[in-house]
Amino acid sequence: LDSRAQLLQLCAHFSGGSEVQGSAASAGEEVDQVSRRKECRVKEVESQLAMEYVRALCLGVSLGSDHLTKLAKGLQNPEARSFVEQLAGNTDLGELKTQAFKISTWLFSPHTGERLQRPKIVLQQPLRPSEYCSDNKMRHRLKHAIAVRVDEKAAKILQGASIFQEACRID
Repeated sequence: LDSRAQLLQLCAHFSGGSEVQGSAASAGEEVDQVSRRKECRVKEVESQLAMEYVRALCLGVSLGSDHLTKLAKGLQNPEARSFVEQLAGNTDLGELKTQAFKISTWLFSPHTGERLQRPKIVLQQPLRPSEYCSDNKMRHRLKHAIAVRVDEKAAKILQGASIFQEACRID
């Protein structure tokens, strides 16, 4: 009970200038908001994991038939374990494949509306690629491998990105 009270106080402290800052009502609302954000984030990460699994399968990465089953056994969180077990048992990958291979070409900045100097190729997914992969070349190769399969124009744009031409060599 003490830790819950401390959490409520912390949430009230970070409530961003609410007029009733520190009150039980605003602290409770903050806890609810944090909980909703956490649930949303978990769904985003689950969706991303499923997309990456399907991408790996479709792009020919050899994971072994029991890779996810082994992974699931090592997870301590029962909800995470259940999710990975369900993913491993999913034989209908059609919808996941459709989601995993969506790509867009941006000609204008989504923030300013200004025309970009060079079109930007973007994977349609819940997480920013930099959130799960720190290697720029690896991210570029993934985008390019997907573009080659679904959007020839986007693939050519990525091929022309001089900084990654070596990474883009497709045999």
